[in-house]
Amino acid sequence: YNGQIYLAFKSADSGNHIHVARVKSDGGIQRSERLRSRTSKTPAFAEYKDRLWMAFRSADSSGHIYAQSYDGHGWSKPKNLRFRSSHGPALADHDGRLHMVWRGANNDSLYTANYDGKKWSDSVKLPFKSRTTPALSTYNGRMYMVFHPPGYMYFHAAFRGQNGEWAPLRFSSRLSTNQYPALVVNDGQLYLAQGSSGNNNVLLSTAFGNDKPAVWGSSSKRPALVSHNGSLYLGQVSGPRNHIYVKKLK
Repeated sequence: YNGQIYLAFKSADSGNHIHVARVKSDGGIQRSERLRSRTSKTPAFAEYKDRLWMAFRSADSSGHIYAQSYDGHGWSKPKNLRFRSSHGPALADHDGRLHMVWRGANNDSLYTANYDGKKWSDSVKLPFKSRTTPALSTYNGRMYMVFHPPGYMYFHAAFRGQNGEWAPLRFSSRLSTNQYPALVVNDGQLYLAQGSSGNNNVLLSTAFGNDKPAVWGSSSKRPALVSHNGSLYLGQVSGPRNHIYVKKLK
């Protein structure tokens, strides 16, 4: 946003505050700002209409999803969207709207809503279920979602067509995971990051290519991906004290 990389994370203490930090081009993390907002899960970021938007699950048992935005000078007050989730949501800018997908508060169904710059739409239940938070990204004019259906070892994928309908997508089953996924477009490719099954290794590959996933260290929490000035950056949490690291991959 505004030529800089931003990183959002939940504090490791009992306060559950959201912290936002800027990341240098070499991956170094500058001192973070502690917001008043609190969450029990990982926040989601997306740039939309000249603002940086963040959506997150509440820190209490209500599970309400809140959204707030940053204009380069300060953060707006968080707004309760009245949607509820057991996990953090996913955000993506697509076709002139800010789209959000989340897992239900008391079930594994996926729901979606969008923001047109003035108000949020009503929620719509999708024909998919997921064990965890899905990942969203816009690629070649479509919005793609990767999710982890209950009872399956592998990720599944879907895309949103021009008519607004979501359709399942044939997706390679070679990737297995016990972690949340992350998606981003870089240099004309859609990249997927995930944690491997049985350990915390972070696997990175093109989502629809035939390349073998590359291992980029480990992460005990959900990895994060961002494309900046043509380079691909990976955020991960590792070590006994859960330190956050950002690597410039290419």
